[in-house]
Amino acid sequence: MATRTRKLYRGRFLEDIPEEIVQPQITKPDSEDTPRSRTLQPNLPEFLSQQAGSLQPSRIQTSRPIASESSSTIPSSTFRKSSTTAFSQAPSEIPFKWDNPHPFGVQNENHSVREIPVSPECPRQSKRQRICYIFRDIWIEIESRIKCENKLERNARKAREVRRRESIANTAVALAGMEAQLKNHKEREEKRNSDALARAKENEIEAKAKEERRKAAVKRSKGKEKKERKEEKKREKENRRSTSN
Repeated sequence: MATRTRKLYRGRFLEDIPEEIVQPQITKPDSEDTPRSRTLQPNLPEFLSQQAGSLQPSRIQTSRPIASESSSTIPSSTFRKSSTTAFSQAPSEIPFKWDNPHPFGVQNENHSVREIPVSPECPRQSKRQRICYIFRDIWIEIESRIKCENKLERNARKAREVRRRESIANTAVALAGMEAQLKNHKEREEKRNSDALARAKENEIEAKAKEERRKAAVKRSKGKEKKERKEEKKREKENRRSTSN
């Protein structure tokens, strides 16, 4: 039984490729004909793009661009015209730049997302307060639409609400400042009173010590006087005995 051999179809697109490009040239390191310009191999995707540009437009088949490490050009001629201006400029020469802040108040640094720290002067809102503000905004919108107000009146209502919240926040800050002042005044008064009590206690201890020293001095003086009187009486007795004899 005869077997049928299938012949490979070689189109014009593959016939135009020379064998020098398909087969890499091998050069010896010791040979003299080894300049740096000749050691670089021809770029296959660039050659294919040139051949595709020379063909008729009806016979060109668009395919996915072939990625190459040694070349950054797009092989298809249809993409080359549209992307010449985009890829001809370096990344630093791009005329536009994205400078808008992140909508959710976060910033990306080294592929990590973290929250921006809140300013210490900004009053911190609790979760309950934020929820109340959200529902109040919704109710303001609903009430404005129920009353068939126009956009200006609705914006004026929202502006009044913003001013009300700012006044509440400012009042809270003022109250917090007054409370801090009262706390500092109270601490100073307590410290002053404690210092006064400590000084009074020290004075009392010192007065007791003085009184004890005075009593001890009086006792010593009395004992000394008593001893002197005894000695005088003894001397008088001796004198009487001597005179009688």
